Amino acid sequence: MLSSNLVDHLLRIWTSDAHVYNVNIPLIKDVLHTKIYFTRLLENRSGSLFKFLSPRENYFHERQENLLDANIMDEKKPREEDRADDTDWHDEWDMLETEGVKRWQWNVDFKGLEAFVQEHGTKGGGLTDGWCINQRWASVTALRAAFQVVDGGAGSVHGGEEIILDR
Repeated sequence: MLSSNLVDHLLRIWTSDAHVYNVNIPLIKDVLHTKIYFTRLLENRSGSLFKFLSPRENYFHERQENLLDANIMDEKKPREEDRADDTDWHDEWDMLETEGVKRWQWNVDFKGLEAFVQEHGTKGGGLTDGWCINQRWASVTALRAAFQVVDGGAGSVHGGEEIILDR
């Protein structure tokens, strides 16, 4: 209900400067009554969202895929203690071939991201999408195809204007 009302609202106020809207809706129980703000994008420089797998970790992923393909997953699976950690780069596994498929693993540092949002979320004269979501509010950022923040109907590009929907 909130999402469809918000989309209807954005369609009514859409400006020629906005090519697309970035919308973030918090996953909370009382979402129908949450505030909605036009925001700026938080320039997230808190690090990578992914970790490049070491040759050893890549080997175990390939092995597991081969077992899946052969439909014999009941055979011995790689043990967690066999996996490399971030400092384990000086053993015979370093010699494994690193050509071919490269694998990345989802590896978000949520605590670091939260600290970054707390420190930088309101800098620059207006609310950011990251700070807004941390307040359990919805955020809308009007963007151009070049990912430049533009006025999306709020009257400014700085954010901080509350959006009131017809309910």
